[in-house]
Amino acid sequence: TLFEAIEQSGLDDSETFIVHRGETCFVLLNAYPYTSGHMMVLPRRAVATLDGLDAAEHEELWATVR
Repeated sequence: TLFEAIEQSGLDDSETFIVHRGETCFVLLNAYPYTSGHMMVLPRRAVATLDGLDAAEHEELWATVR
């Protein structure tokens, strides 16, 4: 996916707008934000829906959102 390619690109986080890397998720600033500071919290593993996350991924993703 696009987000996997960004996360695994090997580029410096400042170039890819990644502001946080967790064990199972990461936080990315939106290149074209709807509002100032708009961010996306994404699982590192591509899944079709949030129900596809395992318990640890689900827990870290929502802890990061909070």
